[in-house]
Amino acid sequence: MTLPSTPSTATVDTRQCDEEPIHLIGQVQDFGCLLALDGQWNISHASANTADYLGRAPEDLLGTPLRALSGSEQLHALRGALQKSLITGRGERLFHCRLEQIATPLNLSIHHNGDYVLLEIEPSAPYDSAADELIRTMLHEFSLIHSYDALVHNVANSFKLYSGFDRVVVYRFGDDASGEVIAEARTDTMPSYLGLHFPASDIPKQARALYQKNLFRIIPDVASATHALHLHTGVDATPLDLSMTQIRAVSPVHIQYLKNMGVVASLSLSIIVDGKLWGLIACHHGKPRTIDFKLRSQLEVFAELFSLELSRQLLAERSRHMATARDTYNQVIARINTQLPIVDALAEQFHLLSSLIPCDGVGCLIQQHYAQQGVTLSQPWAKKLASWMIQHTDEPVYPISCLEEFFAQAGHDYDTDEHQIAGVLVVKISKHPQDYLFFFRKSVKNQIHWAGNPKKVVSMKDAQLTPRASFAKWVVEHANASQSWSASELEQANSMRVGILETSIRSLHENAESRRKTAQKQELLISELNHRVRNILNLVSAIVAQTNDTHRNLEEFIAVLSARIMALSSAHDQLTQSDWTEVQLRDLLETEFRAYSNSMRAVSLDGPQVNIRAYAVTPIVLVAHELFTNAAKYGALSATSTRGQVTVSWQMDEQGLHLQWEELGGPPVSDIDREGFGMTIIRSVIPHELQGSAEMEFTSAGLQARFSIPRKYVTTVEHTPDSPSLKIEAEVANTEPPSTVLKLGLIVEDSLLIALDVQKKLKALGCKRVHIEGSGNAARQFIEKKRPDVAILDVHLGNETSLALAHKLKEAGIPFLFSSGYGLDISLPETLRDMPMLAKPVETEQLKHALAGLGLMESQQHVED
Repeated sequence: MTLPSTPSTATVDTRQCDEEPIHLIGQVQDFGCLLALDGQWNISHASANTADYLGRAPEDLLGTPLRALSGSEQLHALRGALQKSLITGRGERLFHCRLEQIATPLNLSIHHNGDYVLLEIEPSAPYDSAADELIRTMLHEFSLIHSYDALVHNVANSFKLYSGFDRVVVYRFGDDASGEVIAEARTDTMPSYLGLHFPASDIPKQARALYQKNLFRIIPDVASATHALHLHTGVDATPLDLSMTQIRAVSPVHIQYLKNMGVVASLSLSIIVDGKLWGLIACHHGKPRTIDFKLRSQLEVFAELFSLELSRQLLAERSRHMATARDTYNQVIARINTQLPIVDALAEQFHLLSSLIPCDGVGCLIQQHYAQQGVTLSQPWAKKLASWMIQHTDEPVYPISCLEEFFAQAGHDYDTDEHQIAGVLVVKISKHPQDYLFFFRKSVKNQIHWAGNPKKVVSMKDAQLTPRASFAKWVVEHANASQSWSASELEQANSMRVGILETSIRSLHENAESRRKTAQKQELLISELNHRVRNILNLVSAIVAQTNDTHRNLEEFIAVLSARIMALSSAHDQLTQSDWTEVQLRDLLETEFRAYSNSMRAVSLDGPQVNIRAYAVTPIVLVAHELFTNAAKYGALSATSTRGQVTVSWQMDEQGLHLQWEELGGPPVSDIDREGFGMTIIRSVIPHELQGSAEMEFTSAGLQARFSIPRKYVTTVEHTPDSPSLKIEAEVANTEPPSTVLKLGLIVEDSLLIALDVQKKLKALGCKRVHIEGSGNAARQFIEKKRPDVAILDVHLGNETSLALAHKLKEAGIPFLFSSGYGLDISLPETLRDMPMLAKPVETEQLKHALAGLGLMESQQHVED
């Protein structure tokens, strides 16, 4: 990065570090070389060190096809690996490969950066199989650890043993992007950083973004040379995006940073929790250290599994906080006297509230009446605080740890020593009027230990950014702040708020003096409670998510349970809007369907206007949710269904409501777990809870279901004509799939991941059903039983080819086409050379053209028109 010349003592805006384009650095490290390939798989870029690994200088490689270097066999493997990479979004790795022109084995990693195919090449070292047993042992230890602290310390120690680095730290990011070393394992040659904080600028914003995209970063030697990329004549000179490469060169600022730390080699792995960068496992070594390609891959898998286990531990901790919050709520509900005005009732319980959340004083400001106990703010300052809250935030619980800074930003001159109070937890009781409960804390001397002066993070020297040189412990003291408010205390405060809201409602009903205000106040409080009920449902979802499920992984389990709870929340909202009386059936169904509005499918609703009474709303919503979910996952609304249609119709008679569900145009429904929880809801809830009936039938056309709901739960709207048939469609539902005559397709492919990807694309082009086989023999058995409309054959199926199968298909008059990682110029027998050939990775447009060429789709011109 070129900067204006400044004196060596000048300070630098750290935003310059945040804006440094480190992913466009245009250089690679010395432990491997890099090739970039254009759309024809010709070499467009080559790093300057290719001769060290490939025996050929970059100028000899540029413009040549990769086939000339790799040979046909390895090119086939690379094309298949690239297709897998496009599916997973990560680099695909090939171990111990032998290129046709290279004598020594190599490790390869391939991915597409959006413009070019990037191929990383490293030497392949003999692999120690004992490492496999060691990583299994490390993973087994996860099951023996039941606390967050023990988990992170165990990982630091295990990683040091496994990787061989001198120091391994677990580094956690804070809300302000600064970091703290929370666990450490090291040799005596390395200084300890345990407990030290690092400013956010030590890992700039764009570096954190890269850590989230590319989980692994290795620097074998900070003193090693870097190598620029050479470009073929005529290639766009725009720098390559090297975000997902591991051999990408390092910013000079970061290299100097490591040198200042006394680090020669480093390795870091990202810790991702809930889709966000939670922290890093950072390894440091005092000498150059290179980690074998396969060992790095295992370390990366281990770090990902650790992230999952850490997520589970954090959920467990959250669950414990919620249990404490529930106890707090119960105590508040049980002890507040509803016969007293709310301000007096709260003042009577100040001793209880201060014991639940440790503090130096408690106060409440309700309808401009102020009550207090202990060391508190005076009434004028409490009103200033409330006034700011009214104007600037709607947060139900608002923590402040430094009132002096808070009031300074609000334009008030506040002295902590004069007023004694340094921190306050503000709990909003209601919106109108604005009533608040306050928990006050006095100041404490707080020390933060930094790794070096946090204000001296980077400077300018000789027109170059230079990081700080000292990482010695630097202690910063705060004397005007209180102890921070913990996550558990915030949960308890929220529970107190709900308890006070509920007692306020009871007080309004029971206190004759307040009856004239009931209508106005009750609407507010019920709205607040409704909001809180939905929050409680979300919390329940988090608790249930900790329960193991043998049929789903943790992420799927959370998603399914959360969706069911949100369906209940939706029903609750509709009942609240109707004063808890009745809800229109059509509205319930439309609300459920909206969740699938991106499915590009249609749903038809047809029936008279009927209302569902409050008791029956929840059972019906549960059943409707499961029906739509199954349709979206397996049936007519699924991604594999191109012309799916769901029709929901109903009618009334003397016995009650009769509702029919009908799916058409979906895939076969054999994959549905008919004994699963979702199907149990569909089959059993209405008969069990409403004494109605439910019948289901799995036909070739799709799921058919009929339900009867007793008359006592349903009312008709008199003097209102029946609503017309309504067809609900997604906003893009008019985008019809290409016209096709395909009903059954066959894919013969030895890689399941690639086969599933082609299956998805074939269905998107209108094929109703697509069958997958992994060998020629299995495919022959299939076509003896069923005749596909088209077959897509991978030329090479592991240890065999699909040529014999192709001849059999040709004899049977079944259209087919080939796919191959060898590209379009693969040599085929004379009798098969006129058959279409798809080059991997298979693109949708490429597949559409090939099918049109076989006469299985409308002409391309017509489709485009």
